[in-house]
Amino acid sequence: MIDIAINTQELTTMFTLSSLLDKAENFRLHLFTSPQTWDKMQPVHRWALANFREVNIYQSAWQIKGAMKKGHGPQTQARMILQLKNHWSHKSHNMEKVLVMDHTPRIFNQKTLDQGQLPTLSQMGANIAYFGKQWTYLDHPTFKNYYNILDIEAKEKDHDKSMILLDWKKIDKLDYRNFFKNGRATRQPKPKPNLKIAESGRRLESAGTWHHDPDSFILSTTNKDLFSSFYNIGVGYAPTYFNGKVDELFLREALGPKDAINCNIMLRKAYTIRMENVTMLYTPYWNIPTLYFLAMPWDLWAKQIDNIPLNLRGAATCDNLLDKAERQKKMIESVTKAGYLFGKI
Repeated sequence: MIDIAINTQELTTMFTLSSLLDKAENFRLHLFTSPQTWDKMQPVHRWALANFREVNIYQSAWQIKGAMKKGHGPQTQARMILQLKNHWSHKSHNMEKVLVMDHTPRIFNQKTLDQGQLPTLSQMGANIAYFGKQWTYLDHPTFKNYYNILDIEAKEKDHDKSMILLDWKKIDKLDYRNFFKNGRATRQPKPKPNLKIAESGRRLESAGTWHHDPDSFILSTTNKDLFSSFYNIGVGYAPTYFNGKVDELFLREALGPKDAINCNIMLRKAYTIRMENVTMLYTPYWNIPTLYFLAMPWDLWAKQIDNIPLNLRGAATCDNLLDKAERQKKMIESVTKAGYLFGKI
């Protein structure tokens, strides 16, 4: 049994769930939905409940992308882990391995979710978590130099926290103080409302209010604090296939068409495929960088459409995906022929 925790997103979660429909092995879903999108996500919740064996749905206290304060990234992962731990702390459960995913678009690409795909608990050993690698080509004899050339501060132990594999037995035993700065939760303010214009025409700003204690407890945690405790316990770094994605070198146009096609082939063998952000999912082909367009296997995303109920399909998103898949097929064919004629492929 494997547990999958997903921070739901209005345009992307349907593709993730669609990619899980053909997995016959036992797994449990945990769907986290923000209050702002709760009503809109109700059809998705009902679809999940009707098509998967075990589904748990939680209302989160955070926005879809988490807090975006200056100098700080989203805290989504730490908050999901803390809410899940807190929810099940006094309940009977059999969670062992848990995949925690943020809101970025992702599909599961292999026939199985666990058998032969992920390390066993004994293989994880003392490690409490496995992270995906942030940089795909750091081990490449030539491409690894491009990061320095482009002033990208790439390090071997940089992790991609968009998906984490956890040993939940260790999370269960983890002291709550490890989640917070200085070991304690603090009262969290709600975002201040927008400026309102009074009848007199003066601009007035309402005073911000505070989150309730249960929400403040969840919102107090940060990735920095939690992951620091993970490093002290022990973490592992999963191979490239675990978190398949198009490396930033393609966005910087540091690699060529042949490398993009090789990346496309590599992603087809990956355990999961992650898109950079949701805009890449619905953006027309002509607005996507050429090398990124070549590297991402759009047909694997497009084939998920048939499993999504009609009322959950975004027409523009689906049309653009099908168009990108067809155009990529023709483009790769023409690039391959040209490369062969010039002796490059």
